[in-house]
Amino acid sequence: MCNTRQEPVSLTVYDQIPVSTDSRIEVSITDAGGAELNPETGKLTYRLTLQPGENRILTFRYEIKYPKGRILTE
Repeated sequence: MCNTRQEPVSLTVYDQIPVSTDSRIEVSITDAGGAELNPETGKLTYRLTLQPGENRILTFRYEIKYPKGRILTE
């Protein structure tokens, strides 16, 4: 994202990691990228202030562990 305005901009960005309803499948965040995580919903919340002309790339990483032979679908 990029602030193309002439003044700083404050914003909130939401994203989400998967949440498993199967106790055999474990989802864990390895890097929240500075976001606040709600572990029950998987919701990530970034609160940012971008200076004029500032670019920012938001990233996060998670891993999924599941039983061998199990097929995961979207």
